[in-house]
Amino acid sequence: MHNNHQPLKDANYLIAFRSSVWCIGFAVGIFSVVSQGIVSIADGYLSTIDLTHLVIASLVFTAWVCLKPHSLVVVRAIAHNSNPTI
Repeated sequence: MHNNHQPLKDANYLIAFRSSVWCIGFAVGIFSVVSQGIVSIADGYLSTIDLTHLVIASLVFTAWVCLKPHSLVVVRAIAHNSNPTI
């Protein structure tokens, strides 16, 4: 017998996994930007290299925030092959 709830169960697992990975990355990103900001101003002046590192860390963090996983509604709709409503 084929289990009709398997796609939904897989979708729930997938969204939980993606959200967990995203949340861990979000925390790491915040730490990275704050840490780089503290390092940049710790010696009393802001050098070009320090500023470049801070900008790169901020851009990577911003990109990570934009990659936030879709909501569970979208994943469930995809699992049921219907049009998602957000």
